[in-house]
Amino acid sequence: MPRRTIRVDVPTSNPDDLVALDENILAQHDRLEAVKAGSSPLKAADVAQLRVVVAQAKPARKAAKEHEQQAQVLYEQAARQLGLCKDQNTLTPGTALTLTTKFRDQILADNRGTENALEAWGFTVVVGTAAAPKKKAKPA
Repeated sequence: MPRRTIRVDVPTSNPDDLVALDENILAQHDRLEAVKAGSSPLKAADVAQLRVVVAQAKPARKAAKEHEQQAQVLYEQAARQLGLCKDQNTLTPGTALTLTTKFRDQILADNRGTENALEAWGFTVVVGTAAAPKKKAKPA
């Protein structure tokens, strides 16, 4: 006879799912206790602790959701000012990316041959060598 396996999951990736499960557990505990005191298999101290934790977590989750929308607006605003949105590039006027690129080019022009000087400005400078391109043989 094949072995029977059972798995009972506890949500770990979605806080709202965990809160909902905890509320169901507390409700079932209350139903059992209403019928007959001591009929729930859960310890009263653990149930009391879970009530406190869930009571604190629920308003925190609600506030986080409200602030999440505001945060998204602020992230978008900052990305647009920095010039990092999908429709922007180094030529988008008035952005940090455009100005930073312009400054890099100005400082680089002043430091031809001593490009490592840009590190003092905070730029990462990578100096390497490239082989000259090989000429292709002309077809006969």
